[in-house]
Amino acid sequence: MRFHEQTDFEWDDLRRREEHRLAETLDAACAPEVSDESQLEAWERHHQLHANAPLPFFRERRYLVHQFPQLLASPLRLLEVGCGNGSSTLPVLRANADARVHATDVSPAAIALTRAVARREGFEDRITTAAVGALDPAGGVASGFDAALLVFTASAVPAGGDLELLRRVADSLRPGGQALTLSLTLTLT
Repeated sequence: MRFHEQTDFEWDDLRRREEHRLAETLDAACAPEVSDESQLEAWERHHQLHANAPLPFFRERRYLVHQFPQLLASPLRLLEVGCGNGSSTLPVLRANADARVHATDVSPAAIALTRAVARREGFEDRITTAAVGALDPAGGVASGFDAALLVFTASAVPAGGDLELLRRVADSLRPGGQALTLSLTLTLT
């Protein structure tokens, strides 16, 4: 018998034993939407909770410069929407010495984390930050960005606001600028 043909359990038995957990998970996923304000408060609490953790909650996303070679363009004026703890900003600043980043987030605690990490790494002269409203991606900074980076940001935008956010991001780009996005898609069947 080959390894992949071995089984330690019967799938039907496992399904019967675990069906209730799947139902609970689906019920939670289909729960009524929380208010915009409670979502924003939840992000603020999350970033405050992890501000002094020995390891960052979100690890540096070093793969971004490989996924989006546009981030290596010289010079680069980048808008990062939803910067969190700086896990997407740092790899860009490390890989591209000519990059200038304007990092925004709805959470003042996230902005403080990003600033602290940029200062610690010696990038404070190449980054600006702003706490913004959920649908104010650039935080009032003049448009003309070469690119906008949104890493898992659309899923954190209050219900129904993702298209408006993308419109506003597009307005902040120079002609020919690009919105670089990564998002999670969950399909339940």
